[in-house]
Amino acid sequence: MEVSDIKTVYPLKDKKQIEAMKNFLKGKNTRDYLMFMVGISSALRISDILSLKVNDIWDGKKPVKFIYLNEKKTGKYKRFPVTKNLEKAIILFMKQYNYKKNEFVFL
Repeated sequence: MEVSDIKTVYPLKDKKQIEAMKNFLKGKNTRDYLMFMVGISSALRISDILSLKVNDIWDGKKPVKFIYLNEKKTGKYKRFPVTKNLEKAIILFMKQYNYKKNEFVFL
């Protein structure tokens, strides 16, 4: 099967698969790990995740308590809490990267 043959992507539903993916990404690439953690913590579309800026997730000293944004597709305002696991992922990410507050998180 070639990549162009793939038309559907199915979500990971099994907790063991999710944990395996988290562990793989955490050991491989902190940026991708954070992107995955934001996705599973918020159920946001990738277009919305990619629009996040540093000040959406980091107050300058620590992770924010809630992430706020307007969804691109629906235009709806969305607010979701930063879970303990997501908070840890944000801290890990911010220790490795020196982003300014108005920069996109996922370049």
